[in-house]
Amino acid sequence: MKTTVPIVFSFDNKYALPASIAIQSLIDTKSVETEYDIFVLHRKLSKCIMKKMEKIYAGNRVKVDRKFFKRLLHVKNLLLYSLLLV
Repeated sequence: MKTTVPIVFSFDNKYALPASIAIQSLIDTKSVETEYDIFVLHRKLSKCIMKKMEKIYAGNRVKVDRKFFKRLLHVKNLLLYSLLLV
């Protein structure tokens, strides 16, 4: 049975490279039973970096979210929900 783990990253252009390395490390080392839904929330990530990330991680369930403030409430609700499950 596969387990899906939601993971949220938030960074700007200065931290795009280290964050990309962390994301790739998660993908490369995950177990067969685990899948990640990785969300990238941002305010001012350049379009060039967003497009590169979307291209690199296509098919790996990585979503570069361009609507930071609209999704923030959803993430907050997800976190609260996950805390209730513990």
